[in-house]
Amino acid sequence: VAHLADGSQLQSEDNVEDSVFYILNHPAWAGNELGVLADTDAPPPPWTPLVYEASKQRLLTWNNHLSFNQDLSLKRVRFQHNRGDALARGRSHQLVLDGSPLAEQATFSPVQITRQTPHTVTLAVEGEAEKFTAHIQATIEFDGFIRYDLKLHAKTDCQIEDLSVVLPLSSGFARYVQPADY
Repeated sequence: VAHLADGSQLQSEDNVEDSVFYILNHPAWAGNELGVLADTDAPPPPWTPLVYEASKQRLLTWNNHLSFNQDLSLKRVRFQHNRGDALARGRSHQLVLDGSPLAEQATFSPVQITRQTPHTVTLAVEGEAEKFTAHIQATIEFDGFIRYDLKLHAKTDCQIEDLSVVLPLSSGFARYVQPADY
């Protein structure tokens, strides 16, 4: 028997009397919007609204410029306060599938902006390869946080042995990285 918040009860089809459980109210913090910016809100100071330059595939934030490759991997991360590059010289961020960069395995559509607010920009591309199609989405927030969503659809039966993200950081910036795992 489940005792619901409105006082009603749900009973199992087996009518097992000794299996009573309760659905408790959600904690007070569940579902709140504290700290969540509305779509029209500007980022908090000192950050500024994001600007995406489509012709350069570059996103400008308050303190850095993020340039993207055709597969939405990072081509360059440049910080304004010290004019330094975060990525190792001559290297770019890569999505690697079975030992080979995704950018070498697929042909990608032009970058599309699928969502843009003053504090968040979402970019998306579609990739076409011999064995799969790929949908890659990058959501970039005002503080430089980037979330990648990758969907691969196999055209035939195949097995993925390895999928990795390679982020070749320059030594001066490697100590400041805080990877997030969701």
